Amino acid sequence: EDHLLICWHLEGGIAHSTVVTEFPNDFYSTDMQWHPRPNHTASAAKTSSLDVLLITTADGKYHLVNKNGRIEKSIDAHKGATTVGRWSFDGSALLTAGEDGLIKIWSRSGMLRSTLVKASLPILTSSWSPDCSMILYSQGGNLLLQSFNSNSKPYKWHAHDNLTLVACWNPTNGFIVSGGEDCKYKSDGLSSVTNGGGYGHVRPRADCNPTTQLCFTVLLSDLKSAPSPATKNTDSESDAETDAGENNADPGDNEEDDDSETESNADNNTDPEDEDETGV
Repeated sequence: EDHLLICWHLEGGIAHSTVVTEFPNDFYSTDMQWHPRPNHTASAAKTSSLDVLLITTADGKYHLVNKNGRIEKSIDAHKGATTVGRWSFDGSALLTAGEDGLIKIWSRSGMLRSTLVKASLPILTSSWSPDCSMILYSQGGNLLLQSFNSNSKPYKWHAHDNLTLVACWNPTNGFIVSGGEDCKYKSDGLSSVTNGGGYGHVRPRADCNPTTQLCFTVLLSDLKSAPSPATKNTDSESDAETDAGENNADPGDNEEDDDSETESNADNNTDPEDEDETGV
């Protein structure tokens, strides 16, 4: 809320901060992510061009910001706040999600490609699948998987009591971790659930290292490493806290899901010139 963009680095085990820039007074960020660098052998000039920060804001926009803090492009994306902004793992596309219940897919240059999801509730978290063929997103206490196949119905499972606030999908091992208002974080394939203790209703942050099998969640000032993935539970228990490992179920088995809760829409407003930028 102070409108500052701050860069942090560790030196000798001590965190040091540098103020990069101060944004305008109406600039309230809700999410941000650096552009990924899938090709580590890229030239210095190419690497410099990838130093782009995706920032979403409470006024329904997303912004592309360079490493010096200058806003290169601002785009109106949603009605209400834009809650999530995520680059695809190869960096050729990005998604935004908002309080309006929409998930939109954009080219790297900011052209709208499609509106993939039209949901009935605000979307508080979203993530690309490792192969960028599906999108993970939240609706209330549920998590859903939506394929880019416009004819497919989203697969849904109950993740948390109250709101599911954050989730990420590890591109290395397909490992999903989520956190919610129930003060718990859950990980795919684990029968046990770690309690967050008495933190109350706090928005956590979760992320996964794109080159390792590690995920982490943050609650207030506590950093908690997610456990390593375990063998998936194959028991057919109808537990209210459904294991996220049931992702592998056929989406066709879920015809009883309430169609009014969410519907997918591949409005494919595809720009032919952008089509080669990404496989999505």
